[in-house]
Formats: sequence, structure tokens, C-alpha cells
Amino acid sequence: FDKEENAEIKEIITNIRTLKVEVAYPFLMSVYDDYSNESLSKSYFIEVLKLVESYVFRRAISGIPTNSLNKTFAHLYKTIDKENYLESLKANLILKENYHKFPEDEEFRSKLAVKELYGFRNKKYFFEKLEYFNNNERVNLDDLSVEHIMPQTLTSKWKDSLGEGYQRIQDTYLHTVGNLTLTGYNPDMSNKTFIEKRDMPKGYKDSSVRLNKDLIQLDDWNEEEMNNRASILSDLAVEVWQYPTLSEETISKY
Repeated sequence: FDKEENAEIKEIITNIRTLKVEVAYPFLMSVYDDYSNESLSKSYFIEVLKLVESYVFRRAISGIPTNSLNKTFAHLYKTIDKENYLESLKANLILKENYHKFPEDEEFRSKLAVKELYGFRNKKYFFEKLEYFNNNERVNLDDLSVEHIMPQTLTSKWKDSLGEGYQRIQDTYLHTVGNLTLTGYNPDMSNKTFIEKRDMPKGYKDSSVRLNKDLIQLDDWNEEEMNNRASILSDLAVEVWQYPTLSEETISKY
């Protein structure tokens, strides 16, 4: 994996390593061998890598225990029909159930919208993937951190702007995807009001981060906007970590 020179393949491998899914390595080594021997095309190999990344990440967001992954990946290569390589792999992943399942779009979307993402080990990976998706004008995100738009400590101004239900709103949304973004100026933003964060030097209006562009259009940050942002980012995540698609007719063969 370290010696891979193709940039697209290397990026996905880096993502898989970030997810720390070592139990998948024996499976991936077998698939890599097929790719190296030219019995699997580069485009198909890339799709297999993306499937593994999506499978592991969707399960993590959905809170499915990881102890079943060992058994899944130990047997996965044996289920591949070499004459229908990608199709057979997709079908077998789609047909997995219970603790082995591949969470479908609706489950992934709904679990992501309410998950306390700030305490999630791969939160930076998550936001970087969203930021880079279909984006050819990439900024360096190495020095950026995940920031709470509504801060962890509510000032009197924040309490006033959120209204009487401020404590419920903070308890519900503080660490969720709808209230988080990327910035290089986390300490400077601190507990400032939303307008101050938006308009300050190097604030959201000056940000080169694409995930902050929608915030520029807003004049208030409240429960409705947190829900709207959660919905937008969850829909985007479904595109980034895709679920395998096959016709019912094709699946029935397996």
C-alpha cells in the first residue's frame, strides 16, 4: 500500500488506513493481487476500495459493533465470482443482515443527522471528505480544526438569540453535524455570536472552506438552521459514502 503510485488509489487507501480497519487488509491484499496481476481493472479496483471505505464508515456512523467485521472480511473474498467481480461483491454486501449489514441511505442519513459527531474519532476525516468531494479547488485542511458554530459555553447574547429553549437546543445539537464546521481560527471565534463569527476577519465570510459558504447567507443561527445544515450535509454524505446499487433481478441471482 505504501508503494502505490496512482494518486487516486493512494488517496482511498489512505482513507481506509485512517479508519483503522486492519481486519480488512487480508481481503484488500487479495483484491490488490488481482489488480496487480491485471485480472481486475484499475476502475474496478477503485470501486472495490470505495465500497470497503463506505461499508466501514456507514457502519461506524450507524453505531454497529465492529466485532463482526473480522468474520465479514475473512470470508468476503471467497464470495467473489471472478467472472462477475464487482457485481458479486456488491450483491454479497447488499445481502448482509443484522450486525453484518451495509446501512442503506435512509438509515445512514438519519443516524448521521443526530450523531454526536464531535466526539467521533474520525470527525476530521468526515469533514475533509465532505469538503473535498467533487471539489477541484482544494485548500490545505491540515491546520484546520472542527469548530462549534453554537459554542460550548453560551453567553447571554447566545441565550437571547436561541430563545427560551436555549438549554434544550444546546443539549440536542451542540456536537451534531448541523452545528459543526471547519476553521483555522477556532480560538479567535470562541464564544462570539454568530454574526461576529460570520463577519470577523478570517471569519466565515473570509473562509476559503467550501463548507462555510452557506453560513455567509445567514443572519441568525438557531434550531431551524442547525436542522437545515444537518439535512444538507447528510444528503451530501450519502453521495460521498455511496451504497452499492444493483437491480432486484441481479441481486436475486445471489
